[in-house]
Amino acid sequence: MIKNMIKASVVVSALALFFGTSNYITEAATYNYTNQDVTSYVSLVGKKTFHGTTPTQYYTAAVHPVTCGKATSGTILPYGTQIYTDQELSAPGSEEGYLDGFLVEDMGDVNCTRKVTPPFGGTARKLTSHWFDVYYGLNTTTNTSNALTFGTKFNIDYTAYTP
Repeated sequence: MIKNMIKASVVVSALALFFGTSNYITEAATYNYTNQDVTSYVSLVGKKTFHGTTPTQYYTAAVHPVTCGKATSGTILPYGTQIYTDQELSAPGSEEGYLDGFLVEDMGDVNCTRKVTPPFGGTARKLTSHWFDVYYGLNTTTNTSNALTFGTKFNIDYTAYTP
């Protein structure tokens, strides 16, 4: 898919040069993040994501806003960013039992104040700068239990492909 996006971008750029236009063309970018937190969440029936989509269980991801406390600033990773973790994350309730691919569609922890406690004790701290939250489905007993069992994954490395 990335190859096709790059090919399309090259074709559009060539056409723009040929026709003498000076429109700025945005290309997909790749970013690598290390030692990030991954958490999970559930939502109410009918609740849309920050970007107005219907969330997909075990696939939709929520991230911080660009500016903490200001939802109108947008998400720190743009809508449609694909996230792939370097390792599979155990995922109670999911069909495969693990997850490693996600799509940014939502915003979470708008005020950037949520805290987690590292495993084996330690002092509670804020979530990492490029943490993401995995959508675990509607707020049912089973989904909530599975989300709590998923817990917080620490020190996760991932690659983000922006649209």
